[in-house]
Amino acid sequence: MKIDTKTLFEPFNGIIGQTRIVNTLQSDLLAYCNGGNLHNYMFAGLAGLGKTKLVKAYGEALNEAARQQKMIGANSTASLYYATPQEFRKMGNEYSTLAEAFMTMRPLFLQLDEVHELYIRETTQSQRIHQVIKKAADRESFVDGEATVRWDDDSVFQINKRNFCMAIATNFPEKMKDAAAMHSRFQTLTLDMMTEEELTKVLMGMLAARSIRACEETVGIIARCGRGTCRPLEKIVDALETRILATGKTTRTVNKADVLAVMAQLLLFPRGLSRTECRILDRCKDASGSKMDHLALAYGVEVAAIRKSVSYLESQRFCGWRGSYVVTSDKGSRYLADIAAAGLKF
Repeated sequence: MKIDTKTLFEPFNGIIGQTRIVNTLQSDLLAYCNGGNLHNYMFAGLAGLGKTKLVKAYGEALNEAARQQKMIGANSTASLYYATPQEFRKMGNEYSTLAEAFMTMRPLFLQLDEVHELYIRETTQSQRIHQVIKKAADRESFVDGEATVRWDDDSVFQINKRNFCMAIATNFPEKMKDAAAMHSRFQTLTLDMMTEEELTKVLMGMLAARSIRACEETVGIIARCGRGTCRPLEKIVDALETRILATGKTTRTVNKADVLAVMAQLLLFPRGLSRTECRILDRCKDASGSKMDHLALAYGVEVAAIRKSVSYLESQRFCGWRGSYVVTSDKGSRYLADIAAAGLKF
């Protein structure tokens, strides 16, 4: 069959970054359109990397693939998206809709975001759905490409590798029930940390969506707070929106002072440093420095957390080592002076 790749891949046009994963999904879609089987995917990674956008885009692209193969009508949908299991974890309309979809909707492309929330204060319904997902994702139980899955004591449904697949997303794959079994049943796609250039593109989109204007320097200050994810940027843009409304500005232009003010409010620091990391630099700025176990004791955290923070500080060349002691570098000392001059307190 002739594949309209432009239309098929259109849902991915708004995705910034994650090129490796987008390429994987697009290859999967092409294989499906050429007679291949569907795959179950688990999207994993830190908050703010774009799991939700990827899951939604994949669902929309699967719909288009089904349309191009004449499996569904031009105005029909085979995709079912849930932002959180909280929508159906108790008996109600959404639970009934999901049950009916499992029973009768073919093809069915299920996307379930924040799947770890399925196991918060489990209910009879959430336990049942977990077992159904676990069974339906078990490709080893398929015979000649098909499997029978039990919904409850009275109901079973049939699926095959071309008319059913699931895409789930979570920040906490280790918190899933039967984690090892679930990982073995889903192909895990771990999202990559975003580059500063990618974060700047995302930020420009956020600001444009709110009609907020900022100069290149101001945009750079915000983008560098991301530390590889969009979540800090979202917080800053939300706070800037509130600040604009609170001050009654006639223009929606923000400057460096506005950004530094909301960063101070949110306890965010340039280059994405945390409050504790700023304190580590301050504590280690004298010639003797400090050991990691001493830092952990001083700030009441695990040594592993200090090790992770020091690793990031070292990657930014804000600190180095003198034997087993962490010592703030000249660049780290200048950083501390800069944030002090900006009025950022830690």
